[in-house]
Amino acid sequence: MSYTFINRQGEIINQTDYLDVENFNEGLALVRSRDNEIYGFINQGGDWAIQAKYGFARGFNEQRAVIKDLRSGKYGYINYDGEEVLPPMFDYARTYNEGLAAISMNEKWNFINKQGKLVTEMGYSDCCDFKNGKVVVKYQGKWGIIDTEGNWIIRNKYDELENFEEGLAKARLGRRIGFINEREDWVVAPEYNSAESFSNGLAAVRVNSKWGFINNRGEKVIPIIFDSTAPGFKEGLCFVRLKQNIGVIDVLGNTRIPFVFKAGLLGDCFEYSFKNGLAYANLNTELGAINNEGVVIEEKGIKNKSFKLSVGFIDTSGQIIVPFKYHHCWHFSEGLAPVFSENGVQFVNEQGEIAISQYFKDAMPFKDGFAIVKI
Repeated sequence: MSYTFINRQGEIINQTDYLDVENFNEGLALVRSRDNEIYGFINQGGDWAIQAKYGFARGFNEQRAVIKDLRSGKYGYINYDGEEVLPPMFDYARTYNEGLAAISMNEKWNFINKQGKLVTEMGYSDCCDFKNGKVVVKYQGKWGIIDTEGNWIIRNKYDELENFEEGLAKARLGRRIGFINEREDWVVAPEYNSAESFSNGLAAVRVNSKWGFINNRGEKVIPIIFDSTAPGFKEGLCFVRLKQNIGVIDVLGNTRIPFVFKAGLLGDCFEYSFKNGLAYANLNTELGAINNEGVVIEEKGIKNKSFKLSVGFIDTSGQIIVPFKYHHCWHFSEGLAPVFSENGVQFVNEQGEIAISQYFKDAMPFKDGFAIVKI
């Protein structure tokens, strides 16, 4: 099977097929040639913008793309014209974020600016990417956070640390997790077995095997009773699981959509969240079904029905937008979503209508007007 791109009308933009492809970023898409299994970039007309000649590459971000030289095995950076703005000289390199990129030399990580100048020289054993002028790094076996000049914002003393979300960072000392502010005060004491970062003013926390939610003062505002949750609230709602069934709660803990959904592809509700007012989920047909107001309705003789034909889309009120009749779905993006059935993959619009009727063997959501499909 081969990969290529379609536009919003379902037309294949170029009959050439590739071993691997990535979405368009900044007008160019990374592809791996079928002929010689090397990497290059095509434009939105499907023509080569940068000929395939690299052993590896990453898509463009901030006008730069990571490339790996075939001969030396070293990493560098190119611009839109394929010019080497930083020649291959790094053991490994990552994508630019906020004007800085992580590069590795002699198994140590540092950060460079767009001109290739080092902005840090400590030599970290691991690191993340910059976000809001901060980045999490590991030094001498412990995690901390530095700014864009390499200064410590949070000293390296934590066994686990994430970047700040809504003013607080998840941190672990020993086996317990809590949340700190930029002064390193424990706003939420390290007393939890696990936790997710804050979103919509709340964070999911686990005590033993149960999950609930705290606010940014550390108060337990939604009881710790759930068997699992999605990573956090999106658009004011969160999917949560009780036993084997999944429902939706709001930030007050009220049940907004009944517990009639079933664990999905990942075996839980972690894949579920709302995006632009819509979410896909698996309906548990053994419980019954939901009507267009999100109310459970019983259906007899349904227990022997194949469960795999039970994925669809709901809106934030629980109304069914796309009928629960598919094997699987991806999120809506740019007004279209891939839906999987026994015949293959098609695309539906936000009214639940088939917008691209051609069947593909696989497909990903649209980005910048194009979608990756397998033919």
